[in-house]
Amino acid sequence: MPRILHVINRLAIGGAEVMLLDIIRNSNRAEFDFHILCPFGKAELDERAKSFGIEVHHLADDKSPGRIQLFSDGVKFIRNLKPDLINTHTRFSDLVGLVGGWRAGIQKRIMTVHAAGMYFLDSRPVHEGMIEYYVARFAGNYVAVSDAVAGYIHKNGNIPVEKIVTIHNGIDPQRVSQPSTRSRADIRSLHAIGENKFLVLSIGRLIYEKGFDILVYEFAELLEKIHDVHLLIAGNGPEEQKLKRVARDLHVAENITFSGTFDNLTDLFCSSDCYVQPSRQEGFGLTILEAMSNGLPVIASDVGGIPEIIENETNGLLVSVRKCGDLSSAIERIHSDVALREKLLKTGRETSLDKFHISHTARKYEELYRKILA
Repeated sequence: MPRILHVINRLAIGGAEVMLLDIIRNSNRAEFDFHILCPFGKAELDERAKSFGIEVHHLADDKSPGRIQLFSDGVKFIRNLKPDLINTHTRFSDLVGLVGGWRAGIQKRIMTVHAAGMYFLDSRPVHEGMIEYYVARFAGNYVAVSDAVAGYIHKNGNIPVEKIVTIHNGIDPQRVSQPSTRSRADIRSLHAIGENKFLVLSIGRLIYEKGFDILVYEFAELLEKIHDVHLLIAGNGPEEQKLKRVARDLHVAENITFSGTFDNLTDLFCSSDCYVQPSRQEGFGLTILEAMSNGLPVIASDVGGIPEIIENETNGLLVSVRKCGDLSSAIERIHSDVALREKLLKTGRETSLDKFHISHTARKYEELYRKILA
C-alpha cells in the first residue's frame, strides 16, 4: 500500500488544515496509508485527526527548537518513515517536505498551494518569498486550489503550467452541517444580539488580507440607512484590536460583536441571516461553501478563486471591495429583498453540495497520486 506523507506546519484551525483532514477522511484509506507531519508541534485539530484514525507526527515539543534543527529532524523522520510520496501544504512545511524529502531520497513530491498573493517574490518580508521561490523548485507537481491560484503560481512562482493541476477545495457535509447545539435565540442571547436584528456574519483570521476593516467601514455606512442590523465577526488575529478601535471611532461598536473563535460553526450559521466574505486576497474561500451549505445567502469580494464559486446574482452576490459602497449596498439588497434572499440560499446550497462536495476533491487527489506513483 503506498504511503502518503502530508506535511503541514501544524493542525491549527484554518482553511488548509481543515481541508487536509476532510480530504484524508474521505479518501480510500484501503488503498493509501496516510500520515501527517507537523514540524511546529501540536495544535487544536490533532484530536480530530486521531479520531479519524490518522497518524499525526510532530517534530517540535515544548523546547521549541530552531528552524535549522526542525529541518534536520524532518529529514531524519522522512528517512525513517520512507513515504512513497510527499504532499506539502504550507510555507516552511514546504521546505521540510520538498527539500528535506529530496535529501531523504523521496522522488515523488507534490506542493499544494492554498493562497494567491504574497507567497513567492511578491512576499513580505522579501527574503521569505525568495526562500519559498527556491523551495518550490523541489516539487515535481503542483496542486492549486483554484484556477486563480494556478495562474498566480505560474506567473509569480515561474512554475510550468503543465506541472500544475487545479483541484478545488470541497466541503464535507458531515462536518459543516452538524446539528446546532443551541437554539437561534440562545446563541444570539450569548452575544447580546436582539432576536429581531438582521444578523450579518463574517468568519476568518483577523488579518489585513481578509478585509475585515473594509467590512467595518461599510457596515457603518449601512447603519446610516438601516438600523435593525448587527454584525458578528468570528475569528482572532493580529488586526483584532485595530478593528475594535475603528468600530469605536465610527461609533458602531455596540452594533458589532467580535466573538473570537467558535467551536461549532453551525451555531453561528443558524443564528445569522447572511454571510459576508470581504477579502482583499483569497485563494479559494472555503467558508463561503460552508455558509452556503447551511442555508445562508452569501456576499463576497470578486477576488482570487471566489468567482469560481459564486456566479453573481445566481448563487450569491459578488462585490468589489475596491469600490466604496458596493459591499454595503449588497447587504442592503439581501436585507430588503426577501425573494432574492430565498433564491440565493437555495441555489447556494445546491452549489455547495453538488459541485463542491468533498468526495470530488478526494477522488481528484487519488487520481493524481495514482498517476504520479505509476
